[in-house]
Amino acid sequence: MKLSDDESALYAELAVQIAIRMGDVVFDRRPPQYAARADRFDIKGRVIEHGSMSDFEAGCRVLQSLKAARPLDWDETPLEDDTAWAHWFRVEFDVPGLREHLRGALPNSAPTLSEVIETFLGLTTDYVCRVSVFRDAFAVPPDFERAFDLFERCGYVERVDGMVTWTDKIAPQMQARYHWDEHAEVRETMAESEIAAMSMTLPPDILEKVSAGRAVDVDVLSLMIAKHWYYGRWHQTPLDEADERITLRGGAIGRAQALAKKLRKPRVGWLDLLKFAFTGRLP
Repeated sequence: MKLSDDESALYAELAVQIAIRMGDVVFDRRPPQYAARADRFDIKGRVIEHGSMSDFEAGCRVLQSLKAARPLDWDETPLEDDTAWAHWFRVEFDVPGLREHLRGALPNSAPTLSEVIETFLGLTTDYVCRVSVFRDAFAVPPDFERAFDLFERCGYVERVDGMVTWTDKIAPQMQARYHWDEHAEVRETMAESEIAAMSMTLPPDILEKVSAGRAVDVDVLSLMIAKHWYYGRWHQTPLDEADERITLRGGAIGRAQALAKKLRKPRVGWLDLLKFAFTGRLP
């Protein structure tokens, strides 16, 4: 894999960002070493997991294939075979160390730059939703300034009045994630409609579980959606009731974040839904 100096720097920075974002992922109430750290850039020794969800699996695979994360056994001891697939992994480097590690020759197992970009987009758009996937100009969140400086140097974004816009160079990765295609606008409208329905019909007992005063716990809300929202409505009986494992189905975190924003606003009423049917927009 031949990369220019700017592409190599972008590759390393996105790998760092993937390690940081994976450190934010906590699927259930585990011991303290699994909880999000106060300094989210403090990644060395961090135990990360994927929860059998494709985007988080991709994050673990990128770090494992770069020899930046070691697979762990169930007792958290490192597996002898560092290529073995596991549920948990331990990050081997701090941020400067990971950049230095990736400055040299990449291992033969290293994913392509395109795969690393797709993984970065999966972790920062579909779940955390901190990076825009639209062609309109957007402000770069402070944590991502270094990454987007490198995106610009590599031709993936352009600066516009202090904001950035994606260029057509990112199109293959956006299309691979089903963002830039002819159905994207339809999916966005359907997602808005689903979140509105979730908000209007949210059972009081679930609202009580996810709320602490006015705050909404997105982690708990994600689990409630994964367990109780299926076939287009809320159910009292959890999906896969016999399965005691906690599994987040695809999109649960992103929908929880969108629903949490909706719950912080006045509930959507029937008149609002009627307006939505004609205009496609919700308050």
